[in-house]
Amino acid sequence: NLDYSHFPLSADESDTIDTIISADASCDITVAPTHHIDADGVLHGFRVAYPQHTSDVLLPISREMFFGHTIVEAGTSTTVNEDVMRLAANPEECRRLMRELLAEIDAASSGHEPGLHCVPQNVQSWDASR
Repeated sequence: NLDYSHFPLSADESDTIDTIISADASCDITVAPTHHIDADGVLHGFRVAYPQHTSDVLLPISREMFFGHTIVEAGTSTTVNEDVMRLAANPEECRRLMRELLAEIDAASSGHEPGLHCVPQNVQSWDASR
């Protein structure tokens, strides 16, 4: 859906969206006016919605999504989630709670840092087997 896009998609943006759709043709992608590909080649400014009761969804998540505001909501209601509105209404409290959560995660994850042992030696053959 390009209804909100103020300018045409670049070839890279179009290719990225085609790739997302090829993983699940039932998804609906809405492109925001802010759509762009950043310096790292990551597409920003889009919304992906999947039909209710969709299983085995491959969410298009990038590393940068954890450094800003990303909202993922699953449910059957067409109204705005009350918890989302509560958090948005009190940003200072939200920041405080988020700092507490991050401190808890940091403390619990100490000594459990990820390694590279799970990365396949030959990525191309692993990808082809999927």
